[in-house]
Amino acid sequence: MNNLIKTFSIIMVPVLMIGCSAPKKAELSSGNVPENAIEEVSQINAAALQGQHDVLADAEYLQGKSYLSDAKRALKQGDANEVVLENAAIAKAFFQDASKKANSRKSSANRILKARASAISAGVRKSDALIESMMDIDDDLKSETSQFSRSLSPEDFSELQK
Repeated sequence: MNNLIKTFSIIMVPVLMIGCSAPKKAELSSGNVPENAIEEVSQINAAALQGQHDVLADAEYLQGKSYLSDAKRALKQGDANEVVLENAAIAKAFFQDASKKANSRKSSANRILKARASAISAGVRKSDALIESMMDIDDDLKSETSQFSRSLSPEDFSELQK
């Protein structure tokens, strides 16, 4: 009996770990058409960028962006529709998680987000060098605010704004 319990434990622990590690999927309102799913999630991605989720919830946003890229690549390569749809659904779930996290952090980062929005409106995303610089500033911002859990001092705000 004791050996049976040990054997069962050895088998079930990895199975449970694998089952728990699968990313969650969101329901796609576009149905089972891969092109429509990619368009739907691409629009969510664009809205996430507009809402600055790439800095407010970078981990979730980057995961969503990665799965969206995987879905686009799978479609282009002619992979099965299920592969495209699964990647799109996972991307949507990550973008939704990013949205929730970003919305909870916006109030503590309002001043810097306005300055960042101005830079984006001025065309910072049109230049690779400026994108690189903005990403460095974003990293500093996340570090200085401990992932937006505390506010910036006026001095730090001024430095980052420059």
